[in-house]
Amino acid sequence: MIFRFIIAVMLIALLGEQAQACTCSRVETALEQADSADVIFIGRAKETNRIERKKTVWDYILFWQGDREPDWERRYITVFEIEKSLKGLDQGTVSISHGQNGEFCGVSFERQHSRLVLAYVRDDGSYGTSLCGMPQHSAEDFALALE
Repeated sequence: MIFRFIIAVMLIALLGEQAQACTCSRVETALEQADSADVIFIGRAKETNRIERKKTVWDYILFWQGDREPDWERRYITVFEIEKSLKGLDQGTVSISHGQNGEFCGVSFERQHSRLVLAYVRDDGSYGTSLCGMPQHSAEDFALALE
C-alpha cells in the first residue's frame, strides 16, 4: 500500500503542471526604485507583438505541451512613443520586452494609453520590464528623486 502511495506522489510530481508565481519586493522610496531601473519614461503604447521563439527538443521533453508554449516562456514587445524621459532615454520610440501573464510577472500595456514605465537593459542590450518593475511611485516622485 505504501509503495502505491509513493508511486502516485512521484507521478503527480513528474506529470503535474509546474507552479510559478510572481513575488515582488516593495521599495520604500522613488529614488530606491529609480536606482534599480536603467530607463524611466512616460510613453504611449503604440503596438504590442508576440516574439516568436524557436522551440527546442527540451520544450517537448520537459513540458509535454507539444506546440503550446508554457505561459512563462511567452514574450512580447511593446513599442512606446516617449512623451517624457525621466532617466536614460531621449525622445523618440523604444521597444520594451515583457511577459503578459501577471501570475508569471508579466504586464499588459493598453494601446494608445500613456504609462509611466521603468525598464532595465537585458543581457542582449534590449530593454525589458516585468510586473516587479512597474512604478510604485508617481512620475512626480521620480522626477524629484532624480533631480
